[in-house]
Formats: sequence, structure tokens, C-alpha cells
Amino acid sequence: MIHLIFDCDGVLVDSEILIARVMLRALEPLGFVSSEEAYCRRFSGMMNVEILDEIARELGKCFSSDFFEQLTAAADQAFATTLQPIVGMPELVRAQTLPVAVVSNSPMAHVERSLRCAGLSDLPAERIFSSEQVARPKPHPDLYL
Repeated sequence: MIHLIFDCDGVLVDSEILIARVMLRALEPLGFVSSEEAYCRRFSGMMNVEILDEIARELGKCFSSDFFEQLTAAADQAFATTLQPIVGMPELVRAQTLPVAVVSNSPMAHVERSLRCAGLSDLPAERIFSSEQVARPKPHPDLYL
């Protein structure tokens, strides 16, 4: 069966800039400085753990699990208070005649929160896919198979 597949972050909801702000606020005191735009260009589509691994190598540092948990809490707070749908996307999704699926590298809890924010929480759960469901997230094709 043919489905129309949407990514979540940066397509349905404007979350990439929020993550960039949270990450840059936390990383600047540790020596990582970047503009929001450059950060988004460089890390768009990557999982946060991959981003932190790359930055840790670049800085010659090792981030603790506490640091990752603090980042996750800060991101959750930013999403709860600031996350917005991309203008026109909820209407576009609803106007489709094909079945719609959502595929994301984000954790399922984030995808579900994003869909609620976009007014799309009624999409069938069996058509919502997260990196947590596969061994290899995007860019590998596993989420699409």
C-alpha cells in the first residue's frame, strides 16, 4: 500500500531551532560556539547522542550521562513551552487522500508530543515510527522498511 511519509522535526513541527538553542546554551560554556543557523545546517537530521559524540570528539571532552539528562530536561521544557507546528503543515497532512505516516529519528515520546502540538495526535499509532524501533536510524533505510 502506498503511504505519504512525513518527517517530524523541521517538517511538521519547528523543533530543530529549539534543540539548537538548548544545545548551544549548554555547550557554549564548555567551549563549543556556533550560530543557531550553522548548528542546524551541520547537525540537522542527527540524533542528539550522535551530535554530542561528534562535539565531544571535536572538543576532546567526554560528556557525562548527567549532562545528557540535563539537556533532555531542558529540551523537554523548551518543547512544552515553545514548540509550534510548521505553518500550514497540519492542514496539508489532513488534506491528503493517501494514508499518512510519520517517520522520525526522535524518541517516540517526542514524536507523540510533536503530533499533539501539531493537532495530529489522532494519526493511527501503527503509522508512527521512531528510531527507537530499529537498530539503525536514518539515514539508514530501516525506519522505512
